[in-house]
Amino acid sequence: MAGNLKFWNRKRDNMQSQEENSTKNQEQEEVNLQAEDNMSDNSATSSTDTELSETEQLRAEVAELNDKLLRTFSEFENSKRRMARERLELINSASKNIILELLPVIDDLERALTSAQDKPELDAFAEGIKLVHNKFLGILSKQGLEAISSVGENFDLDLHEAVSKMPAPSDDQKNKVMFEVEKGYKLKENVIRFSKVIVGV
Repeated sequence: MAGNLKFWNRKRDNMQSQEENSTKNQEQEEVNLQAEDNMSDNSATSSTDTELSETEQLRAEVAELNDKLLRTFSEFENSKRRMARERLELINSASKNIILELLPVIDDLERALTSAQDKPELDAFAEGIKLVHNKFLGILSKQGLEAISSVGENFDLDLHEAVSKMPAPSDDQKNKVMFEVEKGYKLKENVIRFSKVIVGV
């Protein structure tokens, strides 16, 4: 009877020990599963962060490329405008130089007209010179040439060059141009030759 009691006690202890081991195993499995879930969540979060980081980097690269494109386009437009301006300045400079060389010819034609006015025998000759003079001035005026008005005008340092002075006939003639020695000209509103004048004082 005492032997059977020992047998059943051992059997009961073994069963309790197995149950405890089984419970421990289940608890360990749950811990392992929880750890795996945590690792999976961390991996997913890391992957999302990486994707966001790559997207931000691509956006930054696109913004930088757009900025470079705008700068390049702006430099190209500025270069085009500068080249057009320089070309126009070169053309204007060439026109100015040629017209300056032709101004003495105009002066000579006007002197010839003046000297022929009081000689009836030179009327036909003077008429021919006048036609050439007018045609010549017409061509140059199309290029922007314009004579500066002087006689009777107030002396203007921006337009006139005083070569001499003379007593003014009246007070209202003071500081006015009395005579024009050499005609001045403007080319497209810019003075290319000052009028040489005598000023009343």
